[in-house]
Amino acid sequence: MSSTLYIVSALRLAIQGGVTVMTTNSTINIHRRPAVVQPALRYRVFIDGAVVAKLALTQHHVATVTPGRHSIQLKVLWMSSAPLVVDVAPGETLNVDVSPDAKHFWKEFTRPATFLHAELATQR
Repeated sequence: MSSTLYIVSALRLAIQGGVTVMTTNSTINIHRRPAVVQPALRYRVFIDGAVVAKLALTQHHVATVTPGRHSIQLKVLWMSSAPLVVDVAPGETLNVDVSPDAKHFWKEFTRPATFLHAELATQR
């Protein structure tokens, strides 16, 4: 008799919207790769427009995010990166490498909005 009451109460809660579904958070590992250019500057890392870390050379940061689409962008002084848009599945971990465009250092002055790079890491 009591188990029937429990099931009926649970169904009423579900119908009334009183059930919350647990979601598994996801993570984004952001790693600043070694580079000769700008070794002393800390890169500000933005996820969805909010600063989540300031990375020195070779540092990394683990950001816990909700599953779904997120935008990652870097900024330092007057330079930035193009936004990297990623889709993260529940429980998934993405690895992102960040670095300056060391091959084209002149972009630091001529194209500052694309001098920094954020890209998905191929293998870890």
